[in-house]
Amino acid sequence: MRRSAFDESRDQRIAEEVNSDRKLMCSASGCPNRWTVDAGNGRACSAHAWADAKQWPSITREQQAREADRAMYGTTTQKPTRYVSKAEALEKLATLRLGSEPMNPIGWALKLKERDEAGERLTITQREMYQRTLKHKGLL
Repeated sequence: MRRSAFDESRDQRIAEEVNSDRKLMCSASGCPNRWTVDAGNGRACSAHAWADAKQWPSITREQQAREADRAMYGTTTQKPTRYVSKAEALEKLATLRLGSEPMNPIGWALKLKERDEAGERLTITQREMYQRTLKHKGLL
């Protein structure tokens, strides 16, 4: 929708809405986070609430940088997906071989059995898993 005429009251309402949301924000100057903790020294986000007031400026800069990263990339924890060709995937799978022989799919169970027989203390879950696997394969 295109704005055809200047409407000062509309602009004023928008400005007031922005300031009303500020009541929900962290009391640290410039912090982009909403408050989550009221520990007696004002409502603050969890990043500021437990830190010394001298550290607040650096914490605020870090929180602003994180918000910018989230806005720019959607998230800061997820790395971009790297796609590989079929040939590259097959090559990587080939490196899973031990020497010239393929990996034993129940090798983990055999190793756990050896550790158990050697007297190493295994968890109940480890013991049950290797025993079930070896029974299923007819090796126990």
